[in-house]
Amino acid sequence: MTALAITPVLMPGYRRRGWGRTLLAHAEAVATAHGRTSLDACCELPAAKVEQGGRLVPAKSGAGGLPVDDAAVVFAIACGYELEQVERASRLALPLPAGELPELETAARAAGYALVAWSDTCPEQLVAEYAILKNRMSTDVPIAGLGWEAEDWDPARVRHEARTSSRAGVQVQVAAALHTASGRLVAYTVLNWRSDVPATMTQQDTLVTADHRGKGLGLLVKTANLRAAQGRWPAAHSVLTWNAVENRHMLAINTMLGFKPAGYEGEWQKRLG
Repeated sequence: MTALAITPVLMPGYRRRGWGRTLLAHAEAVATAHGRTSLDACCELPAAKVEQGGRLVPAKSGAGGLPVDDAAVVFAIACGYELEQVERASRLALPLPAGELPELETAARAAGYALVAWSDTCPEQLVAEYAILKNRMSTDVPIAGLGWEAEDWDPARVRHEARTSSRAGVQVQVAAALHTASGRLVAYTVLNWRSDVPATMTQQDTLVTADHRGKGLGLLVKTANLRAAQGRWPAAHSVLTWNAVENRHMLAINTMLGFKPAGYEGEWQKRLG
């Protein structure tokens, strides 16, 4: 592993005293001693602050930016970090208006594919295929110039993740698309819900493999999963999701579903050595 994620956090009353730089310098020294060659950090800003029209620091990905005068932005630049990517946080209000999901599902029908779905635990006959998709999720989504490495997923890790989520009180709903001719899973999406935060679902992975894009599968699996999740977790009043600003296609799908901008997250990186 060459990259390490780090985010220094200070209580408001202790800021501007040099503690942030001291903590960060210590973390960077530890990372260097352990052979890391890059550090990642993130900061979150409300949508209004980013969209109010002030001067922005552009992301190196070429899409989006963050306010040049924001304290977190100033701190990151002063410490030698570069803004690699901006992600948009979006919120969907629930429940969706009657008739909206059926209309979207009709628009998303794709010939040659079958929908499959499960709650919490992947069916045994699909777990190997699901592991392949989870692996591709770490390489196929836009990561700009971030030095992230491919993740290694196999059926054992899929089962371990399910057990860990269950112990943490996280419930999971998955919808996937099966290519009927090959028997391969080629798209999937995941929603999470916790009983201690009942009003909100979080949208996790969504992926359509490269050779099956442009056929409406992203919209197909998302609408199916939203329908299942609304029935399973009726206390939820919203869904939160995050997408790289340059991921125009997935943002367009989310906009079609009714997601609205809720905030922005900066992904920063510093190369060591």
